[in-house]
Amino acid sequence: MDLLKSLISFALVAFITSVVLDRYAEQRSKLRVQDDAAFQLRVEALREFRRATMAYEVAALSAFVDLYQWQTMEKSATMLRYEQDTWSAWKAALEEVRFRQSDDPIVKEAVDRLTKAVEARHLIYDGFVNQHLDSKGAISIDPRPRRTEFDQLSQEIATYRAQIIERLETLVLQQPRRK
Repeated sequence: MDLLKSLISFALVAFITSVVLDRYAEQRSKLRVQDDAAFQLRVEALREFRRATMAYEVAALSAFVDLYQWQTMEKSATMLRYEQDTWSAWKAALEEVRFRQSDDPIVKEAVDRLTKAVEARHLIYDGFVNQHLDSKGAISIDPRPRRTEFDQLSQEIATYRAQIIERLETLVLQQPRRK
């Protein structure tokens, strides 16, 4: 009888231990999946930020260069790509970074500086576009006087972009991951 009680006790304890350990392992597995998904989202946000900001920079310079030879009332395909496609992708990537790293003051400050520099540079470009369109193409625009300012802002933007990327890489690598 004592042997039977011992066997039943042992079986009950083994069963309870097995259930508890199984639930613990299942919970850890769920947390690991969540961590991996969050990590992948942060990596994807970084990747998209890199891609979109570089495409936007190339488009901004190309559109500014197009101003030198712009004669018609129609914007060039390069100008439209800068104003529409790459702008939208840039804005979406920036918002994703803001969302994913909203609690990091370094990223927030760098994103704010980047945004201000991009807006200032766009005002230079936009001023020439408005001048040309307001004159109905009668005035030939010359962007050379503001080229240095445009280039300086482009350099600032590149610096802020690099700072953001460096910080995002650091944050991605620092995020604790459960094993």
